[in-house]
Amino acid sequence: MNIQDKEIEPNGMDFHAPGAKGDQGKIMAGLLADFSLALEEIAKVSTYGAKKYSPGGWQAVPDGIQRYTHAAWRHLLRMQREEIDPESGLRHEAQVVWNFLARLELKLRMEPQRLGLAPGLIEKETK
Repeated sequence: MNIQDKEIEPNGMDFHAPGAKGDQGKIMAGLLADFSLALEEIAKVSTYGAKKYSPGGWQAVPDGIQRYTHAAWRHLLRMQREEIDPESGLRHEAQVVWNFLARLELKLRMEPQRLGLAPGLIEKETK
């Protein structure tokens, strides 16, 4: 399939014409800039974890989905009593979000279509 079969140039221009951009219908990822302050707090959590453990090491944690779920809940519960985590000096709320992002990322990476596998294959192999 030709990539141009999926993409639409919103101004009707030929894809090879100067100024053409086939971005109609794509997600507007730039909208994440609306959350710049919150994302900076998440980046602080990522930086703290990379320095404490290793950059990207979170991806190799055994049973990561379950463990990041538990970590998110621990911070969520602590958040009811205090805003700042005394160990890291970071906001509990940012750590909740980071842990749920890590959990979501791991789950998405396991989806069969992302691995190029037929639906249902992952579930059969892990049972």
